[in-house]
Amino acid sequence: MSESGTGTGTGTGTGTGTGNGDSAGTGTGSSPAGRPSTGPAGDPPAAEQPAQDRWAHDRVATREGIELRVGLGTLAGRDDRPGDIPGLGPITAHTARTAATTQHRGARWIFAITDPDGYLLLAGPLRRRPRTRAPNNPNAPNPPGTPPGAPPVRGGVVELHISLDELDRYATDPQLADWHPLLAEIAHAWADRDTRHARLDADPTARFARGPLATHIQVRDHTCIGPGCTRPARRSELDHTTDHDHGGPTVPANIGPCCGRHHTDKDRGWTLTQPEPGRFCWKSPLGRTYRTRGEPVRPDLPGPDPADPGRADSDPPDPDPQEHEEPGEQTAAEVDRDLRKHDTLLLQRPATNPPLPPPPPKPQTKPDDEPPPF
Repeated sequence: MSESGTGTGTGTGTGTGTGNGDSAGTGTGSSPAGRPSTGPAGDPPAAEQPAQDRWAHDRVATREGIELRVGLGTLAGRDDRPGDIPGLGPITAHTARTAATTQHRGARWIFAITDPDGYLLLAGPLRRRPRTRAPNNPNAPNPPGTPPGAPPVRGGVVELHISLDELDRYATDPQLADWHPLLAEIAHAWADRDTRHARLDADPTARFARGPLATHIQVRDHTCIGPGCTRPARRSELDHTTDHDHGGPTVPANIGPCCGRHHTDKDRGWTLTQPEPGRFCWKSPLGRTYRTRGEPVRPDLPGPDPADPGRADSDPPDPDPQEHEEPGEQTAAEVDRDLRKHDTLLLQRPATNPPLPPPPPKPQTKPDDEPPPF
């Protein structure tokens, strides 16, 4: 015997249908007015999905930039001086070029003009960027600012060091045509140095050091001014040598980077003075005196090896068998290869936190074992 009846249908709306009395009917209907239809399991509309996918991809793929200090001549391929990553130490010229090219966009670029001893004369931000080419290969086509396949960078700093002598030589070097717009910007800043130096003292009553003054202090001192401290200046507080609430002005001769620990030392009996801009004198509660000064922006290194124009930057130098002075000693080529192998890992920073390891398995107990207490 068959029965007939009505049931409630399911789908994107509600409706009625016919079927067996003990079965669910089928039907069609429409969603309430003003509410877009959603897909299975409450997924967003198909029109919104691509935008959300792009947003999620950008958030996951974008990696945090790094702080890089390197000579302009090194990036331009004129020498092979090492670069430096604060907190990690020196890196090879090849790794420095790779890091700078990766941060062609998305990072702040800053120039630092130095005197013959390597100390800062003038610093400031850069708006222009060099036209990128494959290093030591001027005939290669111009790639985009970021290497193919590299994730975009957010944040980071590229600090370019150049001496006055190099600025004069590089500005007329025809092999550095890709760098001439950037060099012209640096030369224009140096020609306007008196006005730029005056801006550093423009607001002595300000509570905090910001803008050009902050950039000048961070490049000048490089690290915390505490005795023996190596914390990078950009991760330290820009502290008044004579406290602001005691009348200390906000000028280069009264500002220095201090980490959290050394900042509080002044409240623990230590006294701090700055006899000259960038030179600091600490006196401990026991009367001992410690004098500190930031390292030169450009360290006094031996003369740089000129880059070989006939060799691609990615190729290791030819080994020289005469460089073996003792059995087991590495050649310069072997040392360079090992450094590149390890330095490359510094730039391979994950975009997201790695997944947590699985929890350890629970110990298995036999069925006839009695749980404690026995």
